[in-house]
Amino acid sequence: MVQWQQQAPLWRQNAQLFFALLLTLQAASTRPAEVGSAEQEAAQHCLREGLRLTCEGQLPVAPGPDVVDVRLNDWPEIIFDPRLLGASFGHVKNLSIHGEPNTIRRFTHVFPAGLGLQMLNISHLGLVSLEPAGLFDYLAASLTVLDVSHNQLHYLAHTTLTPLLNLRLAYFEGNPWKCTLELTWLLNASQTSLLTDLSTWECGPSYQGKSVLPVLQMQRTLSSQCPSKTPYNCSCTLTNVVPAMKPGGGVLSDQLFPVITVNCTARGLYRAPPYLPANTTTLILSKNMISDVRPLAMNPYYRQVKDVYLDSNQIRSIATLEGTDWLTTCRVFSLRNNFLSQIPVYAITNGLGKNKNLAQLFLGNNPWVCDCMFTPGFQDLLAQYQSVIKDAGDIRCALREGDENSLQPIRHLSRSLLCQEPKGGLSGLDILNVSLALCIMLVLGKLAYDYWSFKTSGRLPWLVAKMP
Repeated sequence: MVQWQQQAPLWRQNAQLFFALLLTLQAASTRPAEVGSAEQEAAQHCLREGLRLTCEGQLPVAPGPDVVDVRLNDWPEIIFDPRLLGASFGHVKNLSIHGEPNTIRRFTHVFPAGLGLQMLNISHLGLVSLEPAGLFDYLAASLTVLDVSHNQLHYLAHTTLTPLLNLRLAYFEGNPWKCTLELTWLLNASQTSLLTDLSTWECGPSYQGKSVLPVLQMQRTLSSQCPSKTPYNCSCTLTNVVPAMKPGGGVLSDQLFPVITVNCTARGLYRAPPYLPANTTTLILSKNMISDVRPLAMNPYYRQVKDVYLDSNQIRSIATLEGTDWLTTCRVFSLRNNFLSQIPVYAITNGLGKNKNLAQLFLGNNPWVCDCMFTPGFQDLLAQYQSVIKDAGDIRCALREGDENSLQPIRHLSRSLLCQEPKGGLSGLDILNVSLALCIMLVLGKLAYDYWSFKTSGRLPWLVAKMP
């Protein structure tokens, strides 16, 4: 089992100190005053506090030569063109842009050259990507702090921050990351030293609320163990990440457990893959040419596989599963569209009777034998597990010319009809009984003859005379 330790964020205190240093140029005055030198339009939506200018909904035309901190709140548009900053923002050191975080937004162009921004805060803006490419490249000489937290980002390219040679801190928490292989570069510590809050990142909808780093490690391990190369060409998916369970029951909240699906549908396989990723729970092998189910019973890689789909293969028997532990632990077993005609009913019933996890069993569209020897017991199995056999209506007798049970649903067949005597002749049992009766009559006749012969002539039977 792969286990992971989730860590709590420890970066906030250092961040606050760093921001304090960046704002040392801020004036001591805290009395609000309207912008006096800016144009009248700017004064209507901006508020001046010392060296800081806070605007609502619009950028100021010119923030003033002594303003070093500009904060833009409630940006109403779904796009933001960084070129709006222009030359009039060249002296601004700190820039914050915020908007309704549930509104999806994007940038139309890269941040222009000529800006001297040291801190850029674009958190809570509803950003879905950091595009266009090279969005921050022209800020490389000055930018030291970047805050893109609490947006709608799913992906972060490792090249996004590479040009920012002077960057010291970068914040990205609160984004719904798509925790796939494309993000596994985050596992390389040499590329993530600037991501101060990396330990607090969480995955988005697929693995909602799970820590990014453990899930990415699972993805990388899964990629290395997947039978994805020729001749198997399977695909492997991390379908879920759940809390690990204690041996005696209960949940280990600080450890995670992967739930893996391996899909080998229609790969032209004649046998199941000899290996599977650790913790594989679902295996799909439908539409192949597999005839052997022994790996389920004998291959240690299959011990944790709970759901197996073997539909549309060449399976003619599952007798090798008789007495195996797998039958007592499986959850889903699908054998539709194969060549099953009989199964060891008693052995299967005995195995499934110990199974508390069985949820679905599929046996339809197979050429089942319908006779007095097999079918009654099979009907009992269908009745006993009717709650988990999901395709009972498709479990029918094989197609046979002149057989009145051909293609009939087995669960509805009359046993008296199945076991009735053949019409127009003696049955095999009748012939056997007649033969035994004739043999008994011959033995009794020979015994009577030998007795009469001994009484009349005194001669013993030939066989008795030869005995020592």
